[in-house]
This record gives sequence, structure tokens and C-alpha cells, in this order.
Amino acid sequence: MRLIRRLAVRISKKSVERAKPGCKEWAEGLEREVEFIEGDWRALGWATGSLGVLLRNPPKPLGNAEEIARAGRLFAGNREHVPPHDPPADDSSAI
Repeated sequence: MRLIRRLAVRISKKSVERAKPGCKEWAEGLEREVEFIEGDWRALGWATGSLGVLLRNPPKPLGNAEEIARAGRLFAGNREHVPPHDPPADDSSAI
């Protein structure tokens, strides 16, 4: 593995080690992605960019049921859940 690629992997691993509990899984995902990026310099850019995102935008833990409900509505785009309806039965006796 070349020096630049090793540096990218090392930055990604350190990002996971230092990630706060609320964003540890996110950091792990970013770390795994660096292995699939073609080009050592691009991988280094991914690793440093990922670290910057984690430092600037750490997710805030949800504290109570109201915050969880609000986050769910934001995620769903404020759409109401409408259960799917069954299609009408094919009534062959009507023929």
C-alpha cells in the first residue's frame, strides 16, 4: 500500500476512534468507504473530508420521545402513514 493510501486509511481509523457515540456508526461507514475509492489522492481527500464533516456536524443525540417523533417526521417528509389497501377481489361469479 502506498504512503498516501496508508495516510488516508490511518486518518479514517483515527476518525472512528475519536468519534462520539452518536456518530460512531457513521464514522465507521466513512472509514469502510475509503477502501473502495480509486486513486490514493482521492482516498486521502475522502478521508480528510470525512473527518471535517464529522468535526463540523456531529449528530445530536435524541433526548426524549418528542424529539424522536419530530426526527421521524422529518425523515419521512411529514407524510402520514397510509396502510396499503387490498386490491378488489376478482369476482368471477358476477359474469
